[in-house]
Amino acid sequence: MIFVYIGVPFIVLLIVGYLYNKQKDDKLKKQIHALLNQYGVLQHHQYEIKNQTFDIHYFKVGVNEELVINSPIVWEIHGGTGSRLIDQKHLKDHREKLIIVYPSKQPIKRFINEHEMVFVNHASHFNHMHVVKLDELELFLKEAI
Repeated sequence: MIFVYIGVPFIVLLIVGYLYNKQKDDKLKKQIHALLNQYGVLQHHQYEIKNQTFDIHYFKVGVNEELVINSPIVWEIHGGTGSRLIDQKHLKDHREKLIIVYPSKQPIKRFINEHEMVFVNHASHFNHMHVVKLDELELFLKEAI
């Protein structure tokens, strides 16, 4: 009986929260698609701009979280509850990729080696990737290519 009073409302809140976040995420992706289509042609997960073709990947990082690229296949997200490692082996091929990090506005950091770290910006290119924050995407589309 206590489950009915506590469990059911909790499950309903979880579902409503999930649907709200999903709707918000879909709206943001539609805005990204519109921006990409202003400067080039987006078809499925391929983007063509100025005779260059990119595989498009979206990488969601929370507003208050920070992305650190430890290596081409190990990325780390630092947040208020600690950090988590993300396996990115699927990015290891030699096709050019445009990875759009959203909605985070925190600086993206990348390790060059064990002792050197650099900030990634819209003009950075490494391992066949452009990793661009959403708020720098238009600048990338205008200048970086």
